Amino acid sequence: MKKIFKGIEIAGRGLFQLSFRLLKAPLKFIRVFYYQNLYRRNAKRGFSIEEAKPFLYSGKSINAVLRSGKEVKESLGSLRKLKLRPHPDRLKNWDCYRALSYILNNGNAESKVLDVGSGYYGVILPWLERCGFSNLYGCDLVFNRDFRRGRIKFVKGDLTKTTFPDGFFDFVTSISVIEHGVDADAYFQEMGRILKPGGYLLTSTDYWNSKIDTRGLHPYGKDFGQAKIFSKSDIRNQIKKSKEYGFKLSQPIDFTHKDRVVYWKDIDRSFTFLFFVLQKI
Repeated sequence: MKKIFKGIEIAGRGLFQLSFRLLKAPLKFIRVFYYQNLYRRNAKRGFSIEEAKPFLYSGKSINAVLRSGKEVKESLGSLRKLKLRPHPDRLKNWDCYRALSYILNNGNAESKVLDVGSGYYGVILPWLERCGFSNLYGCDLVFNRDFRRGRIKFVKGDLTKTTFPDGFFDFVTSISVIEHGVDADAYFQEMGRILKPGGYLLTSTDYWNSKIDTRGLHPYGKDFGQAKIFSKSDIRNQIKKSKEYGFKLSQPIDFTHKDRVVYWKDIDRSFTFLFFVLQKI
């Protein structure tokens, strides 16, 4: 009799798992369809900074490490409340959401914003356009030419050798860029040149507390440099280097870390992200 009940229990469990799998796909489709139509319906309407503020990041430390997948989920939840289309790379919504929050909390619709290494799929500039920003620029070597999308001007070029005037920008965002072979001196020198006094440089990068060996790994080819996962000591050296070019941390970095949230298949390494804001003195 016990064997019969055991068999019924196993069969029931298997039936439940099968039902869940069969329902999972259509439920995901419904969710994606709902949000895509929600973004489409609200794309033209836009919203003000004041309307956005209840849904912006308001944690104690903006300069911090991504500690768990829960933080990514929370960022996505806030973006959905704002009716903003998320970044195609789910994990990148964590640092992009922080960058958006910082700009909206410290800037205004007239602020000049540059996103370096923006690519064709960057989300920060389209998000800001929805908030009424009009002085928006993107810069990347991958572009074939300069072009416009709405109120955003995209420029083909090297982020360490831009053609923008001195003291032109209020904010520069650099999301997962500096780990791709960017020279620290050239980076901070150029960002310091194009930012206004009091302007902000918002940087995110691959990170783990201790060093992770990435020697000889070129996921995008040698022209784009060797992959790098910054350690705590590397970040401290970056901050020290930035001071030589007139920067200071907006607030201390919370280096508390927990999970290796990110897995980069191309280099077979697990790590997380770190986000920090520097201010031009």
